[in-house]
Amino acid sequence: MASVETADWLHLTDDEEVIWDGHPSLYTIGSDILFSLALIVVGLGLTTAFLIPLDWVPETLTEQWALLPLVFVVAGIVFFAIQYGMLRRTHYVITTEEVYRKEGLISQDVLKIRHDRIQNTTCSQSALERLFSLGDITIYTAGSDDLEILLTNVSQPQDVNGILTEAFDSVNDDGQADPQPL
Repeated sequence: MASVETADWLHLTDDEEVIWDGHPSLYTIGSDILFSLALIVVGLGLTTAFLIPLDWVPETLTEQWALLPLVFVVAGIVFFAIQYGMLRRTHYVITTEEVYRKEGLISQDVLKIRHDRIQNTTCSQSALERLFSLGDITIYTAGSDDLEILLTNVSQPQDVNGILTEAFDSVNDDGQADPQPL
């Protein structure tokens, strides 16, 4: 697997280093994963029941339609792949100089903010998100009350917000980031 430093959408300066990168948490598609697994189990179970001669299964099913339930297996795999792909299409990166949010697999939309532009960050979690250590980090820029970047469903959001706060606090008065990684 390629390193995030070599990604074509991430443009690091010579002294810039990645200090954190991540995606929305896998927990956010937990119900989709369970649904996919249920489809696969039902499909495999019905296929097995139709292939093995059982008294309660009509003979026409075992002869003509025995492999039809494999459609459930394929549907479960395809549904999981789509959900996982949608989750992985969002990537977050915090470097010693900037914050990036990339969305897309084929077409890409990259948003970045330099640390010297960051005015404030907030970290929010619902009760359920706290249970699973998930949350959203909102980044605001100087001179604006509008949201600039939203990192959604981040694992360990307090830790990530702390990393981000340390990174933008380390910006010198001249607007240049400290060369040392955090």
